[in-house]
This record gives sequence, structure tokens and C-alpha cells, in this order.
Amino acid sequence: MLLEGTLQSWNDERGFGFIAPDGGGPQVFVHISAFQNPAARPQARQRLSYVLDKPAGDKPRASRARVLGAGAPGAAASPASHTARPRAAAARTQRQATSAARSGPSGGAALLLIPTLAILLLGLGLCFGSTWRAAGWYVLASLVTFAWYAWDKAAAQQGHWRTPEKHLWLLGLLGGWPGALLAQRWLRHKSSKRDFLQVFWLTVLLNLVALCLLFSPLGQRFGLPTF
Repeated sequence: MLLEGTLQSWNDERGFGFIAPDGGGPQVFVHISAFQNPAARPQARQRLSYVLDKPAGDKPRASRARVLGAGAPGAAASPASHTARPRAAAARTQRQATSAARSGPSGGAALLLIPTLAILLLGLGLCFGSTWRAAGWYVLASLVTFAWYAWDKAAAQQGHWRTPEKHLWLLGLLGGWPGALLAQRWLRHKSSKRDFLQVFWLTVLLNLVALCLLFSPLGQRFGLPTF
């Protein structure tokens, strides 16, 4: 049955929002993939028509959503809307670029930390003993972390429940940060969210400090466990 409501809130960066039904009741989740006229990005306070789906074990969500008055046959958008949309898209792109630039190393420069880690492990091995187990741990942790990022990105695109950011931070802290860097670069996931990246880079720093401490004479003196 076709229902109508108002788009109460919309997160354009993550591509989802919530609809307040006209007849009252709980808000309905809607993902960008549910829209039948996605040429114009949805905006809060817009009127929508939609079909209510209730997947088993999941929250109610909208499908076949359409912005009322937009994309209908014979309907023409106003000149102001044609001008505003490119400007809004350019502003979003600029905000994302600025956020990423302020949050730490970006793009290919950040990936240089991976060969830097390899050099660090080699140096520690030459000075203080074998680091092969540590290298293997980083590879395993990175594979798990990359897969987790990929799963979380897919969940975001499909409107499913997301992985808490603290879990992604913990994976990086435990040695999976090289895989996280590759995922941020190749999958374009969590690569422009400033608050997330600030904590992420802190976990990278803490991990490298812990690595150096574990293999240093100071760590061996205090009986810290090593790989």
C-alpha cells in the first residue's frame, strides 16, 4: 500500500534518513537506494510517498520511495533548483575534502606507513630479535580489518545495522591499521569523517609505540610479552 509522509531527517553523507508517517506512529527508515527518482538528492522536510516493508527481524523501512512533486511525468523543476543542486553537491565535496585534509595524512601519503612498518619490523628484528611472528600478526589483523571495513560499507549502502566505530578503532589498535588504511583508500570508507580519523590516527600511534616498547630492552627488562 502506498503511504505518504515527511522526511523528518536526512544524513546525506551516509545516504539514509527517517520518515514521519502522515498517520502518526514510529518513524520509518529510508535508504537512498529505496528512491525511484534519485536524480535529486533527498532533503529534510520533503514530502514522500513510499511502500512500507517489514523484513523479518529488522526495523520497518521504506521502499519504492518518491519525492512528491519531483520526477513526475510532465513536472518541470524550477531554475532555482537546477542551480542549487550543483552548488549543494560542490559544497558537500568541498567539506569532505577539507575534513579529510585536516584529519591526518591523506591518499597515497598515508599508505607509505605500511612500508614504514615493514622497515620498522626489520630494524627491530636486526637489533633485538626475530619479528616474524609480529609481522604475521599484522598481516592477519589487517586482513580481518579490511574485511570488516568492507562489510560495514556494504551495510551502510544497504541500510543495515552498522559496526560501532569503537570496534573499528580497536581493530586498528590491535595491529589491523594497515588493512584499515587500504580499506579507506580503496573502498572509500571512513576516509573523510574527521572525528573518526582523529581517533584512528591515535590508535596507529599507540600501536607503533607499543610495538617499539615490546621489542626494546626496556620492554624486556619489565618482562613485557613479545611475539
